[in-house]
Amino acid sequence: MQVEEFQLQLGKREEELAQAMMRVDEEGAAKAKALKNLREVEAQLNEVQEDLEAEKAARLKAEKQKRDLNEELEGLKNELLDSLDSTGELDANEIIMRSMILMSFL
Repeated sequence: MQVEEFQLQLGKREEELAQAMMRVDEEGAAKAKALKNLREVEAQLNEVQEDLEAEKAARLKAEKQKRDLNEELEGLKNELLDSLDSTGELDANEIIMRSMILMSFL
């Protein structure tokens, strides 16, 4: 009678062990899938960070160009105003035309 009981207990333990081994395999597969997803997300994050840095650099360059162009425009406006002031012989039409030109820069 004891041998039969031991055999039943052994069968139950073997079945429990098989189920535990299946869970370990399933958890290992889930872990591998999660790690793969993590690597993919990290790669996407790196790509976005690179894009952000490139965007920042482009923005800084554009802002510098804008400042340079504004300085150049200011210089040209000053030159135009100086030329208007230095030539006292302009008629009313020339003054109006130059004023319109100047206003188009603003």
